[in-house]
Amino acid sequence: MATYKFTLSTPDISQVIGADQVRNWSDIKPSYVVNDKYRGILREFTSTFEFVGDARRSIIRAFDKHGYDVDIFLTIDAGNDNGDNESYKQVAYRLRADIQNIEIGALFVSLNFIDSGFVANIMNREDMEINIELPDVDGNIQSVDGETVEAVDRLLWTATMHDRRLIFNSKYSRKETTITLDQSAEDMGASKSISFPADAKFFSGSAQETIPLMITDYVDIDDMPLTAIIPQVEFAEIGTIKIETKASFEFIQTSGATAFAIDYFVEIFNRYSLQRQADEGVLGETIREFERGTVSSFTGNRFINVDINYETDYELREGDSLCFMVVLLKRYQPTVWYCDTTVFKNNIQITSVSSALSSEADLILPHELFTQLLQKYTGQQVPFYSEFFGRTDLGYAENGPGAGTAIATGKMIRGFPYGENDNDTQTFVNTSFEKAFEAFNKIYNLAATVEMIGNERRIRIEPMNYFRNFEVIAELGENFNEVVRTIDTGKIYSDIQCGYKNMEYEELNGLYIFAGELGFSTPLNTEAESLNLVNEFISGGIPIELTRRRQYIDDPSKDYRFDENIFFVDCLIIEEGGSFAGNLFLWPKVNDGYDSVEGIFEPTRAYNLDLSPKRCFYNWQEEIKAGLSFKANQSLKYIKGPKNANLVSQKTGENEIVESGDVLISSLNNAKFIPEIFQISEAPFTMEQWDDTKNNRNGIISFIHKGVKIYCFIIS
Repeated sequence: MATYKFTLSTPDISQVIGADQVRNWSDIKPSYVVNDKYRGILREFTSTFEFVGDARRSIIRAFDKHGYDVDIFLTIDAGNDNGDNESYKQVAYRLRADIQNIEIGALFVSLNFIDSGFVANIMNREDMEINIELPDVDGNIQSVDGETVEAVDRLLWTATMHDRRLIFNSKYSRKETTITLDQSAEDMGASKSISFPADAKFFSGSAQETIPLMITDYVDIDDMPLTAIIPQVEFAEIGTIKIETKASFEFIQTSGATAFAIDYFVEIFNRYSLQRQADEGVLGETIREFERGTVSSFTGNRFINVDINYETDYELREGDSLCFMVVLLKRYQPTVWYCDTTVFKNNIQITSVSSALSSEADLILPHELFTQLLQKYTGQQVPFYSEFFGRTDLGYAENGPGAGTAIATGKMIRGFPYGENDNDTQTFVNTSFEKAFEAFNKIYNLAATVEMIGNERRIRIEPMNYFRNFEVIAELGENFNEVVRTIDTGKIYSDIQCGYKNMEYEELNGLYIFAGELGFSTPLNTEAESLNLVNEFISGGIPIELTRRRQYIDDPSKDYRFDENIFFVDCLIIEEGGSFAGNLFLWPKVNDGYDSVEGIFEPTRAYNLDLSPKRCFYNWQEEIKAGLSFKANQSLKYIKGPKNANLVSQKTGENEIVESGDVLISSLNNAKFIPEIFQISEAPFTMEQWDDTKNNRNGIISFIHKGVKIYCFIIS
């Protein structure tokens, strides 16, 4: 059994004490436990100690003198059975007492100690949402405890956000309506028209159902007021307008003979005015589509049926307007008549493809994101390390696979001034370490741990494979009393949900988005867990484009529904050449590295293809297969997809990925573990083995159970 010595520190004294002053010293063992959330080892020692003698008196004095938040620390060294000074090795450094749970007895003081400083600040604040902020004039930021930390060299990276064309499909449908055109003898010479009013405001992308018909005295077509269904479009559009009108006119003649015409037309005004004003001169290019119905003269009563089916293409530039008039009733000969008109069908459908100029947005790369979050929590200058998110400009050997997966809020994509307060337009990324890790973990299958790097403790985030290196770090043999074997049900899944939270988007665009929720069922016929990898961050190119078009410079006071949401923008990190060599900039990936992309609108300009739901799923394939190894000949059944589940993509040198396809379990990568837990009672374990384990916590322990050699990753 190991021998222990303890260093107990209060604000007033630091003293080395032996096991004789720790009543429960024989129950204390060095330990570490894999964190369920981050799947790596964060805390290495958590125990309750019962102090007696001088140690008890020192703790009580500190508590009475300094209050309920007094700092009391404990360092633990362990040696061999002989207690030789040379044999002592540190097993825990400056554990901090949880003073709120202090228990003062007649002969002892009971205190629970946990990791202090760096790890404790992170674990106690992991869900604390803070602003990722620009440095002050001296290049510093402040931690939550008020400590000054030198900020990262470059927080914001400017990227050109390219145009992603949008599709709109607007409809107006009028239910059956009966109106009466009444003309008496006093109104002889006047004609009537049935039209839509000029203030209809039937914008592209909208669906108006309440636009009333208007009955007016007839005027010449060239003098009629304009009815704009798309007044002064914001962005260039090309599209088609379809008009379908069916009506039945009943003419009741009271004197004389009459003739009539049914006319309709569509006008596109290419420029900025909707008014016909002589002093403005030529309005600009006007395209008129005009058709006239049957003209006939008749006496007596008459039923006339009108059936209009009309379609025309149009092209609008920014500021253009699309105008039209439907059903124009004109009387040609003087008479007195009444007319009942039943409009039993009136449909107008506008389909358009809209494009806009590119814009620039500030983005934040993941290494800077996690660095500043941890700087704010801990006050430590260099709290983060990741080869997966690392870059050569930060001193890493290469740019990691996730280095360019940037984030931005909706306001950042809209071009709001980052970190400034101008008429309440202040914008920051507001998130926590917990939320940021969860978002990146769901797309990449990551884990976080604490490692000593560069003589200081840092949080390290890497893909899960890094944490399973298969190096045998200790062999326990078979000299132990008991082995308990259980199933790790938390790693066996009955269904899998991945991708991104479904949202509603304008009109047809929502039908083209592939970055939604994807669901699979497994062949297990027993109760099991659900693997939920659905992301709260937004990845879809359609919402990026809808947000991007509402630029701050155009309307700084206007809000948009995605302003505070966080988006992924997967980018290439490119180094300029020539005289600009060494300068780095971001370029959003489109179909870089793909041989083929099918099933989506405009695939050559799609954002975040590498982050598609199915590709996120495959990043987790080894975890998924672990509980399904005995079902290799069966499949994961596709049960749910996003609005557009038709994406099929193939990268160079890889197999084709069908987003909506079933997945044969045998096609998944081999699992790195079997979901079983072995618990060993009282195995011999030396301090040297403990050192080896601490130095390689991602390796495996081997032992012999019933004649079979077992290899296990450490849970605790």
